[in-house]
Amino acid sequence: MSSTAPEQARSTEVALPGDVAPVQEKAKATGAIAWLMDEVIPIPGTNVKIGLDPLLGAFSALGLPVGDAVTNGVSLVALVEAVRRGLPFKSMMQIAGNILMNAGFGSVPVIGNIFSVFFRSNSRNRDVINEHLRKAIETGEPASWWRVVPVLVFLVVFVLGALTLNMLLWAFLAALLLKNLGWELPQLNLNLHLGN
Repeated sequence: MSSTAPEQARSTEVALPGDVAPVQEKAKATGAIAWLMDEVIPIPGTNVKIGLDPLLGAFSALGLPVGDAVTNGVSLVALVEAVRRGLPFKSMMQIAGNILMNAGFGSVPVIGNIFSVFFRSNSRNRDVINEHLRKAIETGEPASWWRVVPVLVFLVVFVLGALTLNMLLWAFLAALLLKNLGWELPQLNLNLHLGN
């Protein structure tokens, strides 16, 4: 019998002493996102679970990078959550690295969707945050917004670049397919008249 979302969320909770328990309650958003994006659908006959991440990424096959934009945008929630929880900068960079890996490999048609099934960046990010909460006392320097803003800017630029690459790769594959089918591609004739 498959577990429901509340049961799954309970299974990812961490037993924490006294005053740290409310912090865990507030960090449930990252666990819910990890479950939805990486683990919501068990594949029958296997131990593999998939989420919406690879499924939404498949929308790119239609030439719409909407799926990748949504999945990468949702992944950024973990970074914001980590800042709010006071994770050290090292942990923040680990979360950012997971997002970058998913966005980078995810931009490659078909291979990126398969990569997302097994890499599960949102689950990895949930685990990084839960590990910090489990320890309750971190020895590293807590991250601050002034250190995280450049990381966020870099991630946004990288994700936009990955989305552009994704669209270009799909356009190239579509053009290659049409050419092999013997169809002529329309030529764009841009006559720009600048000045007199």
